[in-house]
Amino acid sequence: MITDILVCTLMLCSCDKVDRSGWVIPGKEDPSGPDTGLVVPDGLTDFAAGKFYLFDTDAISGYSDVEPLSPWTSGTRLTDDAVGTGYGSRTSVGWMGDKVEIVVDLGSVRNVENIFVHSFNDAAASVLFPGKIEVQYAEDKESAWDQAEGAIAFDGSKSAAWGELVLPKVDCRYVKLVLTSADAAKVMMVDEVKVFGKFEPDLKYVPESGCYHGAFNNGTSFADNTDPDIVINNKSCPIDTYESLVGKQLSMMLWYQSFTNASGQLRYFDEMQQARARHSGFAYDGRYRFFLYGWLPDDYTAAQLAGGRLDGYLDRYFREISESSEVADMGPVWFRPANEMNSNWLTYTGDPVNYVKFWRRMYNIAEQYGLTGYNVFVWSPNDVTFNATNHVMPDASMADFYPGDIYVDWVGVSCYPTSRAGYLWPEDLLKEVSTLAKEHGKPLMISEGGYGQQIPDADKPEWVTAFFDEIKKLGIKAFIWENHKTDGNGDRRIHIFPDALDAYREAVKDSYFLDMIPDYVYREIETRKNTLTHE
Repeated sequence: MITDILVCTLMLCSCDKVDRSGWVIPGKEDPSGPDTGLVVPDGLTDFAAGKFYLFDTDAISGYSDVEPLSPWTSGTRLTDDAVGTGYGSRTSVGWMGDKVEIVVDLGSVRNVENIFVHSFNDAAASVLFPGKIEVQYAEDKESAWDQAEGAIAFDGSKSAAWGELVLPKVDCRYVKLVLTSADAAKVMMVDEVKVFGKFEPDLKYVPESGCYHGAFNNGTSFADNTDPDIVINNKSCPIDTYESLVGKQLSMMLWYQSFTNASGQLRYFDEMQQARARHSGFAYDGRYRFFLYGWLPDDYTAAQLAGGRLDGYLDRYFREISESSEVADMGPVWFRPANEMNSNWLTYTGDPVNYVKFWRRMYNIAEQYGLTGYNVFVWSPNDVTFNATNHVMPDASMADFYPGDIYVDWVGVSCYPTSRAGYLWPEDLLKEVSTLAKEHGKPLMISEGGYGQQIPDADKPEWVTAFFDEIKKLGIKAFIWENHKTDGNGDRRIHIFPDALDAYREAVKDSYFLDMIPDYVYREIETRKNTLTHE
């Protein structure tokens, strides 16, 4: 009864606004606009951004959480980076009662220094700051909780405020916030939790010197071949034919899998694992190629993905990987999900806010299966950002789609000449992404690339030479040559243009371009297998 009265009181407040779902919000704020007053600690990362959390008390009607995912999270509002300025915030969650416990899963053990909670205070609307918030922490689910000294408190003179607790740099994966009410008959409301600490980069499988030599070949690569000197043994993925033409083995290959097939049925990892076994596994005296694959959620918008439309699919997909010993025995999986998100030709593009939410949600599920310490997640935009006027943020840049350092292992890019003036040559195409990768301390790969019809045939050898020169200049650590013919973008096959093939052959003679995975990377792979534990 108290809850019902409270909600009615809130709903009758002035300055009402209505969000897209139609329920009334007593508006005192613009979640996307105001300065919330948080001073971010210098040099620290918010490890809670987008992370899963659970609370032990149901929220009140009208202020419940959104996009819950059993058994891992009660919702998405408390770590979504959206902060309001008043109790009516549609970014907030509210509870009544003496205490509420919120457990934030940081995904892996982090060194934590500061914890911030944002809350609201409006006595006339029966909303009060928590009386205090105590903090506990643990490295794993089996450990006892350690109690932090002190508690988070709020400035009662304000209507919205951050409360902070400074910790003595503790190592933990789980952070528990115990909210104690100042008045059990009123609402405690929280709309953001941040857990800051020093981010220590964990670079995976990066060659100390050099660049993985990679390519994508499929059934179109040599489909119209009439040259008797070109021997094709495997028509669906003629890697050996490609290697003989360019004069060097591949240490990495690319393959593709859509989330659904032509009939709309979901496709699971066993299909991809079979492809990996056929084309990537143990090709060179018991050694395998790294297997990168574009994993494409076609037919789904970013908002649908962020809202959990495919949670069950992702759960099953990652569970299959975690339960298969063959996956680990063939080396790490290099996931390249939902690439070219800054384009305007895919269903999930043009919406950076929801794209970031989706990426984080997907990664968090993989994290629950213990997969993220061993496998590789490659965030891979298009080299040039294309914006469409009907998209949510038509002026978004490449950086707006970046999910955050704790969610990305490598940065990739699709590198092709475009019809836009000034974006034809690798030097221009790779400028923005190389700057972003450097700023975030991530290894960079060209996850697919090659010339296209925008480059005249006579200039293709020069483009190939520029491509490899730029790889060395920027210290790029892997590349994939897209060796197939397309309907709309011209013929990208290297062997169709003899002068371009000669330029390619000459470039990859350089020892910088690796034909095999180095021994020290293999040792790293074996060490990281120990991280494959299911939470």
